[in-house]
Amino acid sequence: MAYYFSKTPPVGFEEAVCCATEALKQQGFGIVTEIDVKETLQKKLGIEFRNYRILGACNPALAREARELEDKLGTMLPCNVVVQETPGGAIEIAAIDPVASMPAIENPRLKSAAERVREKLQKSNCQPLNAPLFAVTRACRLIRRFLSKACRVFHKLSHWLASWPRNVIARLIVEPSGL
Repeated sequence: MAYYFSKTPPVGFEEAVCCATEALKQQGFGIVTEIDVKETLQKKLGIEFRNYRILGACNPALAREARELEDKLGTMLPCNVVVQETPGGAIEIAAIDPVASMPAIENPRLKSAAERVREKLQKSNCQPLNAPLFAVTRACRLIRRFLSKACRVFHKLSHWLASWPRNVIARLIVEPSGL
């Protein structure tokens, strides 16, 4: 039994991330974590890696119901959905199959909850978004990334400027070419 199911939509990487996110939302899931593996490996280890994003999806109603049946179930949440550019260049969206992971818990009452989660994950088909909606979604994502990077740069700049003597900063404000 496979522990995941996947599809290869005929879209680019960013569009696949947007499609997966929107499709999951339509099935009642929220994205509670988003890990950009490519960016993390580059930042932390200096390693180049292909596009690879992990979306942590959670359907609050189903998670609550399942957690009430098994109090340690939180160790298996959220449901991970991977959007990746395969080594061959195709885009793949893969999701954990909750039914496949339930036998490890040994609680037969969880089976129907896991089947409902599986059904909702499988229904979240990623079809190419219509152009206007995709443009807005992509613009929002690009703006969010730009602002995130701008905040990091501003934070570093403020720390750097904090190390300068106050009289130098005052001269820069009054006479920008005063150095």
